[in-house]
Amino acid sequence: MSVPIVEYSLLSSDRELFQEQLVNAIVEQGYFYLTGIDKDVDDDVFTLLREQAKEMFNTDQCDGIPMDNTFLGSYKDQSQRSVTFRALEVNKFPPGLPYMSKSIGDSFQCFDLVSNMLMDSILESLSIRSSKYSTTRGHQFQEIKLMDTRFTGANDATNLLRLSSIKSPFRVQTTYGEWVEVKRPLSNAIFVQVGQTLEFLTEGVCVSTISGPLASDGVDIQFECNYPLDYVLRPWNMRRRAG
Repeated sequence: MSVPIVEYSLLSSDRELFQEQLVNAIVEQGYFYLTGIDKDVDDDVFTLLREQAKEMFNTDQCDGIPMDNTFLGSYKDQSQRSVTFRALEVNKFPPGLPYMSKSIGDSFQCFDLVSNMLMDSILESLSIRSSKYSTTRGHQFQEIKLMDTRFTGANDATNLLRLSSIKSPFRVQTTYGEWVEVKRPLSNAIFVQVGQTLEFLTEGVCVSTISGPLASDGVDIQFECNYPLDYVLRPWNMRRRAG
């Protein structure tokens, strides 16, 4: 399978296309080549991106931060970089996952503008708030709505949810920072209505989406979290709820 290409110059010339490329690359495969980087700002930009990632995901690990950037050993052209989103360790979730709805520029004003723009665009793409983006597999990016009345009112059901742990009790966190336990029909599943989308994030950037339409009135979404990031990014197994 070929590695998807994301053109860096589109960040300033066509941000919408840049984000679309990011969405398809990250959701489909979990990694991409970032090409066309200005050699004069190359090192500074990626140094800042690494520092931002370490700040965002609250980890001091040099080799395990969710966004890892390295030169491609098989390529002579240093203007092409490999950007990989990967897990720190299987089932090890770093504390303090980022608020995906908040602009990185607001959080890291002291960093370089180009670095802010790139990181912000990546996370904006990952938050998949825009329904017009879709992967090549045809999964539409839709707003999130879970079947739980505790997500109504101040904590609107369309807020991006963040997974804390797959262990019992199952908890998710809204963008307002409130932790809520979710009752599950199965030990590792959440019931989702037809046409609704459940987004599962691990390491802050790993996203999987499921959407209808389905013949039944809903489905149980199975979570299989014991896999490396490349597998986690694949769409989750869906099956009809019995009864």
